[in-house]
Amino acid sequence: MEKAAGFDMVPRLTTTLVDRRNWDEFITQVQDHYKDDAQVELISNYILFKVGEYPRLPLEGHKFLRFSSRFPARTESTTSMESYINTVSGIAKLTFGGRICHWTKLGKLNGYYDWGVVWESLKSYKQSDQSEASTSNPTSSNTMKNDDSPNTMHKVMNIPGKGKGLTAAVNISPGARVLCEKPLLLYRSELPPDELQADLAKKLKSLSRDEQRQFCAFHNNFPGKNSFVGIVKTNAMPCGEISTIGAVYSTISRINHSCLPNCYSSWNRNLGQQTVHAIRPILTGQEITISYVHGGTSTDRKAELMEGFGFECGCGSCSLPESEQRLSDIHREHIDSLNSVVVDIFPIARDANHNLWRCRRLLELLDEEFEGYPGIWAAVANYDAFQICLSHGDLARASVFAERSYKVRVDCQGEDSPEAQRVKSFASHPENNGDVQIWSKMWKTKKRSVLKGVDPEQFEQWLWREYE
Repeated sequence: MEKAAGFDMVPRLTTTLVDRRNWDEFITQVQDHYKDDAQVELISNYILFKVGEYPRLPLEGHKFLRFSSRFPARTESTTSMESYINTVSGIAKLTFGGRICHWTKLGKLNGYYDWGVVWESLKSYKQSDQSEASTSNPTSSNTMKNDDSPNTMHKVMNIPGKGKGLTAAVNISPGARVLCEKPLLLYRSELPPDELQADLAKKLKSLSRDEQRQFCAFHNNFPGKNSFVGIVKTNAMPCGEISTIGAVYSTISRINHSCLPNCYSSWNRNLGQQTVHAIRPILTGQEITISYVHGGTSTDRKAELMEGFGFECGCGSCSLPESEQRLSDIHREHIDSLNSVVVDIFPIARDANHNLWRCRRLLELLDEEFEGYPGIWAAVANYDAFQICLSHGDLARASVFAERSYKVRVDCQGEDSPEAQRVKSFASHPENNGDVQIWSKMWKTKKRSVLKGVDPEQFEQWLWREYE
């Protein structure tokens, strides 16, 4: 009796920047894990595993569909081959999550894809097409500089019950830059209403007729004598998390809200523009959404949205059956509680292990509540864990958490984001973060002490100090 095992990539990867970067990271981890294994060899365009049926991994991820092998049941070679498949599958899951479909079957080889399709993908490994791809697609979605550039990723549409909004014109992968746009109008939010109204009127006069019409067409949830102030209060975004400068955008200000958003919007001060990145897969025709609020139960969020924007939220998170809504509210309350506790007390030495556990629990809850796509909150939680480790001298774990925070920020804000670049520097040199006070040396490690040569589960156990 033959046994078969393996995993499929569902859906398959694309040639977008984020998919290429994730695949390169995965390949690097596999190579690092098997660097001393004579059974694993790098051939020109793929990694060859010289066991079982000699499965392989291409260096170009968009070609990959399956990693698998047949082997005799209940033999020493079976154990060896299964070990390779389980380890490679585990590494893949850390990078690609639910896209990795692992399967095991006695007898006929099985999996998500038809075997004929898999054979075609395997044959493509022998020839690299990177050079062709680089010349035919020189500008990826993540390198678009502003909304005046040719952009086929979104459409402005009438959304039933919402007015105008944006929908995806193509399938969009997590991490893709959907929009990058210069402000239509900037204003100072700290000005008194009458003074702000006069300032906005002056700024509007400097705009073209078409731009004036765009501004005046936005919804105003605060009607009254200061109508321009009402429009910016309803539609503007701050130019940075704590900035008193706000901006209205011709297109980005049209993006509607969801408590389970598929995009994240942030100000990029290096570009002087607002960016929008996909944080979960978006299919053609689906509405593009961001979150207008930061937390709370469904009731709290609905009240905040009604007061600030004049609509009752009917998103997937706010229209759950009663029992599921209660569970979601519990998750959101727990997330808010953990966020506030970690931020307030993480440096205290006597609470170090418990605070690190709080970060891990926060990441678990975020993953569950946001269906595997927690977005920027995962970057914040990993950065909190970085600070906890650094404050007690653990440079090894601090560098890992900084790297994880950086990768999430790249997906949510782009490689050119100042915040992403700042965290990236801490992944390489965690000791250079002057904002973190060193409270003790009780966890003292050097950066080069990061655990290597273990499977993903063992690495997570080490990272979160499960046995220490």
